[in-house]
Amino acid sequence: MSNAPLDKIIIALGTNDLQIKYNKTSNKIVEDLLWYKKQVEKIYQNIEDRKKYFKNKMPEFIYILPINFDYKDKASIIFNKESELKRLEVIKKMSNIKDIKVLYSSNLSLFNDGIHLSYKGHEEMASLVDSFL
Repeated sequence: MSNAPLDKIIIALGTNDLQIKYNKTSNKIVEDLLWYKKQVEKIYQNIEDRKKYFKNKMPEFIYILPINFDYKDKASIIFNKESELKRLEVIKKMSNIKDIKVLYSSNLSLFNDGIHLSYKGHEEMASLVDSFL
């Protein structure tokens, strides 16, 4: 609300949910991602809030979906092949939902830990987001 009026909302979440220890299904991850949109939709239903925070227009939702990680080697303690399969399922399911846009990449440069974006990976992500908007 402190950034109102909102015309776009970008949500970049979901990678940590793919960790082995959380044992979340792809459906649960998608449900959790969509929770944010549902919360905004609730606020939007109030006419005064709609005018104040949204200028009477529902903001566009853009989801940056879980990025690639190295489940075969460096990040194998945290992620496994099932994590990667769930990541691909989340991308597929989110891509089929109306009224949202999804951005994903499977080729971003990572630090040596095989999990986090390297400096180059951050530049690559910034370029992707910029070209997407």
